[in-house]
This record gives sequence, C-alpha cells and structure tokens, in this order.
Amino acid sequence: MLGAVRCGSTKGGRTMANRGKPDGFVIYSKSLQSSQLLPDESAGRVLKAAARLFLTGEMTDGLELSEQIVLSLFAGDIEGSLSHHAEVCARNQRIAANRRAPSVTSRDESLPVAPNRTEIEPNRKEPKRTEPKESKADRPPTRTRFIPPSVEEIADYCHERQNGIDARRFFDYYEANGWTQGRGKPIRDWRAAVRTWERGDSHAGQDHSGDGYSAADNDTIDGITRL
Repeated sequence: MLGAVRCGSTKGGRTMANRGKPDGFVIYSKSLQSSQLLPDESAGRVLKAAARLFLTGEMTDGLELSEQIVLSLFAGDIEGSLSHHAEVCARNQRIAANRRAPSVTSRDESLPVAPNRTEIEPNRKEPKRTEPKESKADRPPTRTRFIPPSVEEIADYCHERQNGIDARRFFDYYEANGWTQGRGKPIRDWRAAVRTWERGDSHAGQDHSGDGYSAADNDTIDGITRL
C-alpha cells in the first residue's frame, strides 16, 4: 500500500478536505507481475500513466496495446482503493454524527401517557393490513446473464469490422481470465472488448504478425494469460 487512508488533514487548527482521495492506492501482485513482462521503458510509461489516472482521473493516449492491458489492471487497483477510502470516510462521518447527537435518557413526566388499547378493548381484533402487491411493471428490469461468444461469432464480427484481430487469440485470452477485465470485473459486452482491442491495434503500429498484434504484444499477452 502506497499511502494511508485519510479523510482529511489539519492545518492551523482547521480541518481541510482531502478532495475525497487517499494519499495513495494499493497495487496488487497481478498488476506488478504483469508490469514485469514489459520492457523497462514501457513499464515506466505504464507507471506514469497510472499515476496520472490516480491524480487527475485522465487516461493517457498513445500507449502500445500491451501497455494498455497492464494499465487496465492498475486502473482496477486504483478504483478499488478509492471505493475503500470512500467507505471508510462515510463510516467515520456516521460515527462522528452519532457522538454529537443528544441521547434521550428519560421520558418527560409532564407529557400524558397514551392508554394501552389492549386494556380498554381486550376483545377487539385489529384489522389485518393488506400490502399492495408489486406489479411486474414496477419491478426493475433483470440483467441478462452474459453468454461468452464462440470463436466463429468473434471471427464474423472482426471480419465485418475488417480490423484484422485474431478471433482465436481474443477468445483464448478472455477464456483464460474467466471473461473478466481489470480487478476481476465481468465482461458484459464482448463486442465492446473487440473494439477496445481494435483501438489498441491502431497504436501498435509497425510489426504486425498477421493476427492484429505486434510480436511484443503477443509475448506480453501470453505472459499475462499465464498469471
């Protein structure tokens, strides 16, 4: 962990907001192992991009595909750290509010006490309350379960977009990761993932091996898949 969770700091006896951010974020082992597969220069660009994302919330353009994949792991770590920090701050605020709230120790003796209805009308039964039934139209729509595509479906979509992505490599990569992305988030739209790879290929540039990736990208993706 690069920094402690802190909701605010003090200066001159006054509390100053820390803009809702911790001093740092947690980097998990999978992200570090993935960065070790990159050349030193690429790993440095990924670390600078992760720092920019944490400080400003902005993504860095012009990264290689392999660098983008590793950066997505760091982005998941950053999101988890920010969520944990927000939960800790909210819990601390609730505790502070409860301490400031006045406690009721006794009932005001001057107020009249309502009689017990069971003592006045012991034989009278309370009518049953019927709760209105929730109609199907009022229920929130259920999210459909994600069904992984076949290699043929991926190949047809890539052929339709003419992006040159190897459908088998795309399928094997996400199949090995349980069809999840950064920090284990499940994929909901595999076509969007194809388009993300497609944008990554536009930056890969020069040495394509006929399957939509450079040789360096292929080695890095294979290494990440084996983690």
